[in-house]
Amino acid sequence: MEVTLAVAARGLNGHEDGTMDILGVFDEIVTSEVPCIVGRMVLIVSLSADISEVGFERSMNVRLLAADGGEIGAFQDTFEVPDPRRSGSPSFFNRAYPLANIQFPEPGPYAFSILIGNDLKRTVPLYISLDEGGT
Repeated sequence: MEVTLAVAARGLNGHEDGTMDILGVFDEIVTSEVPCIVGRMVLIVSLSADISEVGFERSMNVRLLAADGGEIGAFQDTFEVPDPRRSGSPSFFNRAYPLANIQFPEPGPYAFSILIGNDLKRTVPLYISLDEGGT
């Protein structure tokens, strides 16, 4: 299983066919003070799985880490790999994780680490910047 896309965004619109319109992709948040609380964001993860994985349950662990490796937050998702849309091709599917009221204690680099099982598949960087100009 591979993570083909992973982004932080302000929101998304999902469709019945499994596609998504991703709204407001970002990798930096500018704040006037720290600690800061991000009231709402969505972590979007697109995956592809080999046909041999279809029907099996997989576990995704997501950890939000500070630059020193300290954990800010974490969650786990368990899902079954869906059938592919076309026979004989990989299974492509999306997962979206709404996140609310995440507190970042100081400016600097953070990252979402995405693991399938115990294997790191993708890192999504997120930088917290202090707006010292007051704009």
